[in-house]
Amino acid sequence: MTDWLMKIGLGGVQRFISEARKTQDLRVGSQLISELAQSMGETADDLDGVTLMRPRQSDPAHWPHQLVLRLHDQNADGVRQIGAALQVKTHGPLADLLGDKRIDQYLDKTITAGMRKVDDATIRAELAALADTLEVYWVAVPIKDTLASASAELFRLYDDRRNSRTFLGSPRTGQEQPWVCSLCGERVALIRPKGKHWPDHRLFKDGEKLCALCLAKRVKPGKTIASTHALARDRFFRLRRFAEVSQQPNQQAWSRVLDQWDDLAKLPTDARLESVSETLGATAPTTFWSGANAPARSIENLSPYYAILLYDGDRMGEWFTGDRLDASWKTDDNRYEHAQGALSDALLAFAADVLDAPDTLRGEVIYAGGDEGLVLVPVDFVIPWLKYLQACWAHVHGHSETYKRPDRAGMTFSAHVSFVHAKFPLQPAIHGVHQALGNAKEIADRDCLSLRICPRSGAAAQTVLAWDELEAIAQAISLFTNWRPDDEGHAEPEAKELRRRQQVAAPLGLIYKSLGSLHGFFTPDLQDLALHQELERELLRIADCDQKPWQGEWHQVVQWLIRRGKIDPRRPGLNGEDAVAGILKVTGWLARQLEWGAPHA
Repeated sequence: MTDWLMKIGLGGVQRFISEARKTQDLRVGSQLISELAQSMGETADDLDGVTLMRPRQSDPAHWPHQLVLRLHDQNADGVRQIGAALQVKTHGPLADLLGDKRIDQYLDKTITAGMRKVDDATIRAELAALADTLEVYWVAVPIKDTLASASAELFRLYDDRRNSRTFLGSPRTGQEQPWVCSLCGERVALIRPKGKHWPDHRLFKDGEKLCALCLAKRVKPGKTIASTHALARDRFFRLRRFAEVSQQPNQQAWSRVLDQWDDLAKLPTDARLESVSETLGATAPTTFWSGANAPARSIENLSPYYAILLYDGDRMGEWFTGDRLDASWKTDDNRYEHAQGALSDALLAFAADVLDAPDTLRGEVIYAGGDEGLVLVPVDFVIPWLKYLQACWAHVHGHSETYKRPDRAGMTFSAHVSFVHAKFPLQPAIHGVHQALGNAKEIADRDCLSLRICPRSGAAAQTVLAWDELEAIAQAISLFTNWRPDDEGHAEPEAKELRRRQQVAAPLGLIYKSLGSLHGFFTPDLQDLALHQELERELLRIADCDQKPWQGEWHQVVQWLIRRGKIDPRRPGLNGEDAVAGILKVTGWLARQLEWGAPHA
């Protein structure tokens, strides 16, 4: 009999959450993962002879979907029994979580005259296979020498198991089954509309065929979150004109108006007024659609883009295997356990900070677990959100400084933001964000921030920055627009203030002139700025900024661009002509989108 370490987790989490057409699908997918992780954690905590090591708290605000356990005085058979028990207990609640009762009863009460379902045998077979949708897998190793050496072996085996896992395919009844879920593209669709149309167009898209899980995501009751259209037009609620049409703003009702905006704009005036009044639950003012001051004009001029923010800790595996810990924390089991527990607690506190972000940071936190999270954000609030995450992570970094090896940096994290058109399909957008974050980490060797513009038409633009450049790009954006980062959470500035800002703003055309001036100053491979003094003089010359109110700010931007153009052996991927061009393109696009009171493409 000996002590063992076990690591157990849910597989396919990111894929499962991203199987979404609506933001509500994302929310419910994340909620299901959280509840399954909680079930797994609480079951483990209740077992005799089992101690939670990661997280070491028995009641964290948000359970991670991977746990590390210490099993006391067990043999191999006992370990297998514990692993099997955890798998069963975690799988068991899945069907119950999909509705008020079991999934088959929930599915039956959802079926209406406007829907068709497949044969009962297929439904039973599919429901029986739900447990394999999110596989629970585990590995365990005996503690033969030190906790540190056992942890290293445990994490290596877990990664091998995760990368070689197999999911059971959806069972078939022996008959050809033409219905495949149009959302996940994997599981058998149990229902589809009779004919082309669903009875409820607010929830379903015409022709959608949904499996049990994707149907439950769509109709499960719970907190309602903003749609992509409402996120893109979030600024409407902070315009002065919004107060003209609502003495008591009901943002949830107005968000539904924004969701219907494209269809409403095609209706005659009387019909539009009637529809808006019905949605708001009150008579819409006749001035809503009339005159140059109508809020309708304001909505039409709002940016159609919102942002998807994804963040993730860097090299977490190396921290929890002990590779990045100082030797003094690895040779003694008590000290090693203390270090790992402290780091785990710091990550849980970071996740709690994200979940408890102040109301002034508008956005929808889809999930925040340990070192990773996903947030949907209005464009105005991207920089404030990034600054908030950076400040929260500073506490994690500070904890790690106590335990790290002298030749290693403290814990870092990376983030990526994609600016996406509200009409772009959500599922590929989420997949693209995960891929972009991975690419940015490779380019910058972690500890970085990436911003990517995903226009509905035309070429994308991207910049990868070090975290200490966040303030630099915020100042560069402010130079070319009347928007300021501290406008977040506040109403539209007064017209007088906007005019003052516009008078001291640099012309946006300067960005495009600068882009056209970059060629010829870099080495043939475009990786290093060979003629940095010459490029600096050229950027100042084309600006013709002598005696201009923005002269000093432009000088600062130019100095930053020159630094980014020159090769830096520490981070060669962040330098060169493409790096400078990316900064200029992203700055120009954001300045245009963030401009108060201007139309947007």
